[in-house]
Amino acid sequence: MAAERSQGAHEPEFFKVLLQSSFKTLLIPPKFTQHLVNGDRQKATIVSPLGKFWHVNLQREGHKMFFGSGWEDFVKAHGLSVGHFLVFRYQGNMVFTIKIFDKSGCLKEYDSIASTHVTKREVDVDVEILDVAPKDIEPVNWTSSSKKGRSKKSASTNSHGQRDIRKSSGSKRPNSRNRVPYFERIVRRSSFISMRMSVPRVFCLSNGLTTLYEITLIDQKQRQWPVLFLPGSRGGHLGRGWRFFSKANNLKEGDTCIFKLVSKKVMRVRIVRRGILGSSKS
Repeated sequence: MAAERSQGAHEPEFFKVLLQSSFKTLLIPPKFTQHLVNGDRQKATIVSPLGKFWHVNLQREGHKMFFGSGWEDFVKAHGLSVGHFLVFRYQGNMVFTIKIFDKSGCLKEYDSIASTHVTKREVDVDVEILDVAPKDIEPVNWTSSSKKGRSKKSASTNSHGQRDIRKSSGSKRPNSRNRVPYFERIVRRSSFISMRMSVPRVFCLSNGLTTLYEITLIDQKQRQWPVLFLPGSRGGHLGRGWRFFSKANNLKEGDTCIFKLVSKKVMRVRIVRRGILGSSKS
């Protein structure tokens, strides 16, 4: 009932069809465990379609490995039942993303009301990165920025993944003398297939992007999009939420995206269409 498929050794995947016997524990395919270099850990983290991070204990029986304590809570919180088709993608460091397909064969959708369901297992988590930043790179000290004059925001996320933001008075422009770190990425066919965008390793290390968390992308129309940042040994990725940003901004193969990191959890994105030269990064 399970098989492993891979888009390359970096992000292997496996699927499971949910059975009644899989409600309390879920067997990880034995062949797949060869990818788990940190398989001696006691916990795994599952990135939920609800946008939450779940701790699940790892249970071992001989050479077999299961999602144990915490998995049953995950099943209940996501309304899983017999016949649901689950696809797990391994991100490294015992972190898994998951896609859930219902009995119709279509991706199961979760509304914003369901995302407010919270249990003891549903927690934010910092993910250890095994790569160590070179000594000559100093991560940005985000805690040094002033807390005064920040705009207060109330946000709600619609069914398309877009976040509506309302600002209160008293907002203050950032200091223009501060150099804003940025990187560029040309949109490739692979980003449409994987529904994610890569972030350079050096950029992640030099700016302290080493944990799993939600980041907000601001496009040129000032719309704000919540996107999951996934760290990895080769850099990072913008994952869940990226496809909504990509579709809304009509990204095409060959377009260039310029990402400016204005704070640790906010990036402004400038899009330069394919064939247009002399783009400004300011």
